[in-house]
Amino acid sequence: MFAAGHAVALLFAAMPRMASGTLVTIDTATPAKLMVRAESQFQTLGMAKGAVVERESSFVGGTEATTERIDLSDLTPGEYVVLGLDAHGRVAHARAVVSLERAKVRSASGSSVVLEDGTTLTIGSVLRFVTAEGKPSATATLEPGETVLLFRHPQTRNIYRFSAEPRPKPHGSASASKRADAPKSRPR
Repeated sequence: MFAAGHAVALLFAAMPRMASGTLVTIDTATPAKLMVRAESQFQTLGMAKGAVVERESSFVGGTEATTERIDLSDLTPGEYVVLGLDAHGRVAHARAVVSLERAKVRSASGSSVVLEDGTTLTIGSVLRFVTAEGKPSATATLEPGETVLLFRHPQTRNIYRFSAEPRPKPHGSASASKRADAPKSRPR
């Protein structure tokens, strides 16, 4: 019985541990750390050297999800994350999971954007805006009628980030830069 108990303990120790919840803060200083609200507790977890960070996106009502690697600094507080932990309890793999939705802008002024459905979005500590070029901004550089992507938590449906949809490239333009927010079409 004692040997069997050891075998079970060794098996659990060798299995990768997982945690999931809502991202609260990102500290990119070395060593990088994430604070996550998981299982009704706030947990601060260090990042393992060489950790993989990615975002899985799917449009509301769509069936295909895309996954792309992102920089740690591209994670956004409020995002739902699934974390794979190494044997030392550090994050070896972080996958942000997002539901995307398109919306049209009715008006925009400074840090406030009103959508066609009347929803008002205010850029600040709990809502991040990303420009069409993929850069975070404290002010919305949007015009009425433009399309934005709403980043929603898949469980709470809260909007924690929104971005200007990339504008079409001029015909023949091969040098337009890639955007960090534009979902790639790589099925999972």
